[in-house]
Amino acid sequence: MPANAIPLLILFAMMPLLGAAQTDTVDLSDIEADLAAAVGKPLGTGDVRSRPLLVAEFAVDGESLKVAEFATAAHAELSGQGDDQLYTKGRWGFDLQGLSPAMRERIVAKLGLKPPTKPKRAPLHIKAATAAILKSGVLPAMVQFQAGGYTDQDGNGLGEYGLFPQMSGAHPVGGITLNLLAPAFAVAEPVIDGYRFRAYLPAGPDSALTSAADGDRPLLAAGPGVSLQEQCWIVYAWPDESEGDIFVINQTGNVFVRPWDGTAPEWHALYGKKDWAAAAAPGWKPYRR
Repeated sequence: MPANAIPLLILFAMMPLLGAAQTDTVDLSDIEADLAAAVGKPLGTGDVRSRPLLVAEFAVDGESLKVAEFATAAHAELSGQGDDQLYTKGRWGFDLQGLSPAMRERIVAKLGLKPPTKPKRAPLHIKAATAAILKSGVLPAMVQFQAGGYTDQDGNGLGEYGLFPQMSGAHPVGGITLNLLAPAFAVAEPVIDGYRFRAYLPAGPDSALTSAADGDRPLLAAGPGVSLQEQCWIVYAWPDESEGDIFVINQTGNVFVRPWDGTAPEWHALYGKKDWAAAAAPGWKPYRR
């Protein structure tokens, strides 16, 4: 479940705290009109991504139906991800927990509710393939790029590590078109088998850079950033549309993994938001197939 989504089953339990709960008797045949009248108030403000604007409870033929109003349909679906009893329609969220099967079917059919959505998990073979791309594809490409001295921004005879568009040949380096990586890496952030890849190089002791949107590599003047680019790099791979694990590899050649939190990683995620000299932070585990 995305980190900024709170299950509605928890939110409904907090109705007294929200100060917006109310109980009405609803005729199922006119439920849409009743909901609009009882719950359809002007939208409020605040972090609508993590809480509903209003929560109400209705008695329907002796059973309890809980309804939440969100700012948009997207917010309703996001907040319901992973709840197998949370149905949606537009910006409404309907908690069918505790309803009898017959009542649940009636309400779903009458209102044309959308079933809960559950994020897909990447299959194990895709995860293994992603780790293999990092270990057997990205790692040797980085080593060869640096050893070949294709980029030497300070002219000291020591090459710096590269980024995907240069190593794949999409952006020639010094007039040379390389093929150290597959054509899939021709863009700044390739998506392969549902996993998005991003490479970072040092811009300084506690900062980083990555490819521009068009694949260009930002160049640096001689200094600490260039010196560190001769020593350090890091590449992340995380699910593009599903849930699952995030993988990372750096100049040590070790692949680490942890559960993905639903957000794109910052360059120093592996290092616990410290600098390039830091070790892997707690929570990251060496990948073992």
